[in-house]
Amino acid sequence: MQELCAGDALSSGAGFSRGDLGFALFDILLAYGFSKFIIGSVLDRANPRAFLLAGLILAAAVMLFMGFVPWAASSIMVMFALLFL
Repeated sequence: MQELCAGDALSSGAGFSRGDLGFALFDILLAYGFSKFIIGSVLDRANPRAFLLAGLILAAAVMLFMGFVPWAASSIMVMFALLFL
């Protein structure tokens, strides 16, 4: 039976260690936590629908970019920088 966890595929197929993946996940969650304070104060004064639409479009563009451009998923730091957008 095939595993459904992407961590196994990334650690064996792409060559990332579990430590690298843990570092990337921690950094992404840290960026997410900090962004909540900044975006929260901005959205109190602006139109939330416009920011939601822009955020969804940017997230989709970054995911497509990481999927179709080989160097975008070549290292943990590149993936972190793209996901931090």
